[in-house]
Amino acid sequence: MKYLITTLLVALCNLCYASNEVRTTDKITAATIFLSGAQVFSTVQAQTDAGINDIVVTGIPSNVNEQSIQVTGYGNFTVLSVSTRKNFLGNEQVRPETKGLKDSIEVVSTRLEEDQNRKFALEQEESLLLTNKSIGGANNGVIIADLEEAADFMRNRLADIRNKAMVVNKRIRQNQEKLSRLQNQLNQANLLVGLTQTEIVVTITAGARGLIGMELNYVVNDAGWEPFYDIKSKGNNSPIDLYYKAKVYQNTGVKWENIKLTLSSGDPNSNGIKPEIEPWRLNFAEPIQIQSRYLQKSAAPQMESIQSMDNLSVAAGTTANLTTVARSEFAENFEINLPYSVETGGRPAYVDLQVYTIKAVYKQATVPKIEESAYIVAHIYDWEKLSLIPAQANVFFEGSFVGETYLNTLSGTDTLAISLGRDKGLIVKREKIKDLRAEKMIGGSKKITYTYKITVRNTKTNAVDIEVEDQLPISEQASIEVKALDLQSAQYDATTGKLKWKLNIPSGSAKTIQFSYEVKHPKDKIVPGL
Repeated sequence: MKYLITTLLVALCNLCYASNEVRTTDKITAATIFLSGAQVFSTVQAQTDAGINDIVVTGIPSNVNEQSIQVTGYGNFTVLSVSTRKNFLGNEQVRPETKGLKDSIEVVSTRLEEDQNRKFALEQEESLLLTNKSIGGANNGVIIADLEEAADFMRNRLADIRNKAMVVNKRIRQNQEKLSRLQNQLNQANLLVGLTQTEIVVTITAGARGLIGMELNYVVNDAGWEPFYDIKSKGNNSPIDLYYKAKVYQNTGVKWENIKLTLSSGDPNSNGIKPEIEPWRLNFAEPIQIQSRYLQKSAAPQMESIQSMDNLSVAAGTTANLTTVARSEFAENFEINLPYSVETGGRPAYVDLQVYTIKAVYKQATVPKIEESAYIVAHIYDWEKLSLIPAQANVFFEGSFVGETYLNTLSGTDTLAISLGRDKGLIVKREKIKDLRAEKMIGGSKKITYTYKITVRNTKTNAVDIEVEDQLPISEQASIEVKALDLQSAQYDATTGKLKWKLNIPSGSAKTIQFSYEVKHPKDKIVPGL
């Protein structure tokens, strides 16, 4: 008797603490997208019983950062714990588009099988007719009327069978092609979400039966945005229009539909712990050859051709008109006040963030040793106030696309120089003057003098200020001596070897620069590059 009472008490306690599992899905309402990763915000509603309930939120991306999950509840309940688990069989339930693809595959497969059965029946009927086409015996003749009737029957029936077979074969090919497309689409959808889904399990205790609400937010890794720019100038002495844009992508396996987007320059994956200094010990070591690694720049987005319409006088607005910039100590956030949809694993979404009109100073510059052309360069001051991120930029000058550049906003200089293409009104030529080349032998050394001439001709209708750059070689050996001779008032940096002249060239005129230097080295040695 005592054992029976104890058993009943244990059963009642287990019943009291048994949890009611409620399966539901979350509705994504907003996302803050970082340069790498995103924080997703969603809402959940569930009908719960009094007591302990396990709210199982399905359809959570498999690449969710489980440590980042936060839950806030509203209603007559208390959150006891939050955990996650993997669901290896729930893809069809949490992805309606995947289930729809499978339903379509089943329908097309059934039609294909039916047509293949019709084709088999027609083939068997044709084979039966051809096998039994004899209408007379070995010892009996054939009446002409019977022969004509049999021939008409065979001709008409065989033609009917072949015509029906042709229709059935056409449908089979069409259904096979459709089935192949559907299967490829399903494979792509399954590839995006992987084999598993994550489920968030929120264990609560509710005071009464009723509807509760919760807000979730969590960080996913396979999402982000890339900045790029359009730089437009209407011509010399005009301000620069800088269009700050973003390419947004996400491969979470869940579509973000009509949600509030915020793009942030922050990084949730960066280490926020203050580093500690370790003892710095010096010792001898053999030199190690280190190979340079270069970061490959991503291709700039392709520009779409836009046809102008003379009958429209008002320029269309962009999301840049609906974006609010919020700057904090750690990041710059672009809050887009327009619902946005971002497909998972599909084409990225392009967002216009801001349009800046910036005062620019235009200068002409040339480096004829590398390219005998003059370039228009816009110099932008106080650009640090714009909080730009290093990225590719498409450059337009006087309405024409002139090429791509890279805005290196980490250079630390107070001036941002943007090349706007070649200035075809300036003709540049650089040549070595062989007549002035002198070569002397002094003891065990060879001394050679080099002389170059640079000519810049202005064919424009106005005077031009231009900056001309060249260089002298730099010796890395004590036995190689480089001496500057006549530099014609050039600014000379002995550390880099760079020469710089600033010229003013009137319209229709030309100016010439001539400079020379001397190189001395052992006569039995060859110095490449001279």
